[in-house]
Amino acid sequence: MKALPLLAAGALALLITPVLPAQQEEALPPPKPADRQTSDVTISENKKTIVRDCKGEEIIISGNENRVTLTGRVILLRVLGNDNAVDVEQVGRIETPGTGNRVSYLRGVDTERPETEDTGRKNEVSGKK
Repeated sequence: MKALPLLAAGALALLITPVLPAQQEEALPPPKPADRQTSDVTISENKKTIVRDCKGEEIIISGNENRVTLTGRVILLRVLGNDNAVDVEQVGRIETPGTGNRVSYLRGVDTERPETEDTGRKNEVSGKK
């Protein structure tokens, strides 16, 4: 491989360097959806009755034997614990890797039914009529 003279290498760098506008605006992160106003929530209690008004959160239930009612909009519901009963008004996706959980929903976020994934055992996911 032949070494280029320093001047030629600099000229080559100028040829392949893109020309940028004089005042380039800094890229901003995309805005969060207006209905997502709070942080993600983990429910780790056991044998509790919990009612929560949701505004686009991701809800993780890692506790056991809870009765959970989620009103409003839930983007993702993950039920990791065991023997929970969960009623959710509006949910985009339901994941049930736990055991013996019952999840019922009223409707999906952008569809009639949410996406579901049941990798646990003896779980039941159903829509309310």
